[in-house]
Amino acid sequence: MTPPPDQPGSVAVIGTCRVINESDYPVKIIHYNTWIEQVSTKQRPPASLPDD
Repeated sequence: MTPPPDQPGSVAVIGTCRVINESDYPVKIIHYNTWIEQVSTKQRPPASLPDD
């Protein structure tokens, strides 16, 4: 498993979020584990096509 990124030491991520927010696209920095949890619970596989 890949270790989470070093968020506090990542100026690029923080700066990128600031620029995106200034462009009226609301984003927020969250902990890596929180992001993984949200991705796994909120993303659903696409509906499969019915069998013919």
